[in-house]
Amino acid sequence: MCHHPQMAGSSPLLWGQPKLDSVLHHYKGVAPEEGEKRKLDNMMFLHNQVQKLAADLHHLVNHNCKLADHLENYLSDDWLNSCSAADLQQIAG
Repeated sequence: MCHHPQMAGSSPLLWGQPKLDSVLHHYKGVAPEEGEKRKLDNMMFLHNQVQKLAADLHHLVNHNCKLADHLENYLSDDWLNSCSAADLQQIAG
C-alpha cells in the first residue's frame, strides 16, 4: 500500500493484494455507530480476558505460596530431627 500527501481523499495505491481494496471499501462503508459498537465489543472482550487472567494469576500465586509454606514446614529442622535414619534414607531414595 502506498500513501502520498498529495493523494489525500483518493484511495491508496495497492500492489499485489487485490482483496485488500475490497476490505478497505467494506470498512469505509460501515456506519460510524457500528464501528463504535465493534470497538466497545472488542474492548469488553479484552477487559474480560484481562480480568480472567488476573484471577487465574491470583489463584496460582496463592497456590505457590501454600506450596512454599508446605515445603518450608516439610524441610524444617524439627521434622528432620523426628525422622529415623531409615526414614531419611528412604526419603533420599
